[in-house]
Formats: sequence, C-alpha cells, structure tokens
Amino acid sequence: MNGFCSEYITLYQGRVSNRRLVAHQAFCLVLAGDEITVINANSETISGKLLVVPSMLAHRVVVPTQALFVFLDPHLPFSRCHRALANRLHAGFGPLQARLTSPESTLPAFEWLVDLLTPQLFQGVRQTDPRVVQLAAYIRQHTFGKLPLRQLAGVVHLSVSRLQHLFAEQVGMNLTRYIHWQRLKAAYSHVLAGHSLTEAAYQGGFADAAHFSRTFSRMFGLPPSQLLLKQQIRSSLPANG
Repeated sequence: MNGFCSEYITLYQGRVSNRRLVAHQAFCLVLAGDEITVINANSETISGKLLVVPSMLAHRVVVPTQALFVFLDPHLPFSRCHRALANRLHAGFGPLQARLTSPESTLPAFEWLVDLLTPQLFQGVRQTDPRVVQLAAYIRQHTFGKLPLRQLAGVVHLSVSRLQHLFAEQVGMNLTRYIHWQRLKAAYSHVLAGHSLTEAAYQGGFADAAHFSRTFSRMFGLPPSQLLLKQQIRSSLPANG
C-alpha cells in the first residue's frame, strides 16, 4: 500500500472496499492495469482502465487488483484540463510501475509522477481568481485550527457573502466542504508520515481520532488504521503547528 501527499495532488495506490458507497470533495482519476468499474448510487456503471470520478459523486470502485487513485484538490479547474491530465497519467502509469521496485523507491517514484502532472494543473490555476488561490493556500496552512468565515473573508479583503459567492462560483462547492477536504488531507499526510491517528486528527482539526477515522472511512472506503499497518510512504507536505 502506498500513499503520497503534495500541495495539489494526493495519491493512493492499493485496494479499497467495494462494498460501500463513498464520496469525496476532490476530483479523482483511477487507473489500473486491469479493467476498473465505477458504480454510482443509481447502480449505473462505467468501466475502463482509466476513469474520472467527479467531486461528491457517491460511488464504489470495483477493481480486481491494485489501482492508482489520483485525487486533485477541489479548487483546481479540473474541467479545463482533465483530458490532457488523463493522457499524461495514462502515459506515466507504466513508467511509474517500473520505478516502484522497492519500498525505498516509492517516494521518488510518486514525486516523479506529481512532477509529470503538475504543469498541466498550473495551466488551469492561472485561470483561477487569484483571491481563490490565495485563500486555498491559507486554508491548507491552517487546517489544525478554527477557520471562521469572517477570518477567511479578511484574508482576501472581501465580505463574507462576496467570498462565499466567489468561492462557489470558481470552485463549484462551498467553503465548508473545501475546508473539510483540506483537513482530511492534512490528517492523511500525517498518517503517511508515521504519526499516530490521534496526532493526525489534531493536525487536521478533527475532534478526535474516532471522528477522523469515521470521516476517512466514509470518504475512501478503508480505515486510516490500515495505512498505519502497511505504511510505506510518505508526504512532502510540511507539518502544521
């Protein structure tokens, strides 16, 4: 089992439970050597070796072997670059597997993949309102504390109502959901770095380890304790606090 967090991209390679519906704020690209099937809440299915799962779609993934899950931060304008990004991921999947020859090779291999995908993402970021980009960076750096809307509005010098409208218009979701994703991602990063679930929950701003575990399982279909049991690596995100 392998995981990795960077500023804009979160990776997980392994298996997930296919028994329950999950939903997460991030866009997700799922890639495997064998055919993958994604089933939504209406029992509609789509199959292939590279699939796109939209943000907040209730779904479950059926894959016979391990798959690579690439989660993209919700504020990225994924709709503007998803085809080019998917093509890059497809082209990079074989070389990535060739690089994953040992536990020690995991971090450089995932860093290589993130470097491959990031330039395409930044083409879209340049089209995003700079106030949204600034606010997203602020939220990522303060996941461990409270983030009241009035405080966030002050960061970008907007009224609360104007901020909420701008963020929803640019990102396609409200601020509360976005903050929730960043908290989960921060906690995930700390689990990958070898911290306890209690410490990871604190860094993500969760009430306790149980709250973090329930949220993580609901979004990804596996408990974070499973990451600790077979942890291989790692995070490039700086620790908060």
